[in-house]
Amino acid sequence: MKLGINISHNPSVCVYKKNKIIHLWNEDRYKENKDFFPSYDENTHVFKSFYNLNSKVKEICFASYGRNKLEEYSDEDIIHNMCIQLNCTNYKFNSKHHHLYHATCANYFAKFDEALAIIVDGGGASIIDVYQEYESIFYIKNKTIKKLYQKLSNAKWIAKHRLDKNKNVPILKIKKDSVDYEITSQELAGDLFGIDSLLCGFKENEAGKLMGLASYYNKKNKYKLDKKKIKIAYDRQQENFTRSCELIEKALQYRGCKNILLSGGVAMNCVNNFKLTEKYPSLNFFVDPLPMDNGTAIGSVVYHNEYT
Repeated sequence: MKLGINISHNPSVCVYKKNKIIHLWNEDRYKENKDFFPSYDENTHVFKSFYNLNSKVKEICFASYGRNKLEEYSDEDIIHNMCIQLNCTNYKFNSKHHHLYHATCANYFAKFDEALAIIVDGGGASIIDVYQEYESIFYIKNKTIKKLYQKLSNAKWIAKHRLDKNKNVPILKIKKDSVDYEITSQELAGDLFGIDSLLCGFKENEAGKLMGLASYYNKKNKYKLDKKKIKIAYDRQQENFTRSCELIEKALQYRGCKNILLSGGVAMNCVNNFKLTEKYPSLNFFVDPLPMDNGTAIGSVVYHNEYT
């Protein structure tokens, strides 16, 4: 029995046997805490998911967004503690593979022989120094995966955390190891949904409510909602759709493949996903059913056992 374990947001444990995912458990459900986030102290107590295991663990594949040096405990601290709990020292972990695991999870369900994977979320692994991945394009063919493009930002690391949407922040373009990178200090992707959620009176992680508010833009104001907040939500949806189209067209310039995988938290935007199918009727879209970080537990164990 092999395990995939995500130790970042939406912590999860999956069981992998004979090239199949047998179980997936979301630890935050067991904790009855939607915002549960593993730390070293909490992990001195065994994940409740572990009590479901009924045979010896032969290998563990860990996934994380990549904890930074400013955090009290590292990924390695948590991994070490879990290996002791599970009595298994055979593990695999790569702190730079967060978006890659999203892509392999999506294709585990889609089962495409060839696909372009577009990953967009609120920030993943630190790829170059302190610059985190926000947008990625991968090409998958016959159980091989190649990174083609990434947009990185260090907006979370700078002293002035919120940059008033940073529309004039410069972007540096470089090519490294045959991958095209765009690097900026701009707030990007899921972070923008978080900022606008706060502006509209929601919690930072309540982007779903922001999307719902956007739907009132063209309706008569019989609900007595704040028009300024509706406009903020609507503009965010429109900007996200425009950027999604740009990423799709960029992906198609790299490879002429019509199978498109969407994953990462921003792929939960059902309204924009539907609009994409209308705009690109010739493309075959597949939205990852587990686009949040819980899916990376599956992505990690599938990648290390099925991809070359």
